[in-house]
Amino acid sequence: MNRRWLSWLSLLTVLALMLSACGTPELPAAGPAEGSDGGDDAAAAPAESANTAAEPAAAADAGLPEVPRNRTLIMAGLGGEHPGAFTDVELFNSYAPGLSRSGFTQACTEGLFYYNMIGDEFIPWLAEDYEFNDDFTEVVVTIREGVEWSDGEPFTANDVAFSLNMLLQNPDLNYAGEIIDTVKSAEVVDDLHVKITLTGVNPRFIFDKLTFHA
Repeated sequence: MNRRWLSWLSLLTVLALMLSACGTPELPAAGPAEGSDGGDDAAAAPAESANTAAEPAAAADAGLPEVPRNRTLIMAGLGGEHPGAFTDVELFNSYAPGLSRSGFTQACTEGLFYYNMIGDEFIPWLAEDYEFNDDFTEVVVTIREGVEWSDGEPFTANDVAFSLNMLLQNPDLNYAGEIIDTVKSAEVVDDLHVKITLTGVNPRFIFDKLTFHA
C-alpha cells in the first residue's frame, strides 16, 4: 500500500514539473524593436522627420545661394514693358521681326566687334580689324581666321556679305531699316575680307552698326 502511494506521488511530482516547464514564459522587458539602434534613437526619429520636412521651407526662406559673377548669365528682356511680346520661345533667329528674338537669343549671337561700356574698351571678335577709305564712304572688314560655325563650317567674308545683302533685300527683317539707311552694298574681296560701300560719309559705321555694345 505504501509503495503504491509513493509511486503515485512520484508520478504527480514529475507531471507537476513538466507542467511548470510548459507554462507561459514571462514577457521580456520593453526594448528596441528588431532593426532599431535603441530606444533613444527610436524616440528621436519623429523629431528628425519633422526637422527634415522643415529643411526645404528654411532653404526657401533663405533665398537663392550666391553665385559668382563669372558664373552668372544675365539676359536682357523687355517682357515687363511689352506684355505678350514674346510669342515664340523657340525662335533663335535674331533677324526675325518682333521682340521674340530678344533676350535669351542673344546667347546664340556673336558680333564682329564688341564695345565694353564699363571698361571703355573696343574688342575685335569675329573680325580682327577694319579700314576706311579716305572719305569714310567705304570700309574693308578683316574676318578672324579659324572661326567656325556650330556645325564646323568656316566663318568667312561671304557670311558677312550675305547677311548685309539679305537685310538690304528684305526690309521687313529686324535691323533692315538701319542697314538700308547706311549700306549701299557688300561684296566679298576674299575669304577674310569684305568690302562695304556706304550710302554716305559715315566714320561711325563700324561702331554704330557692326559693334555689340555691352
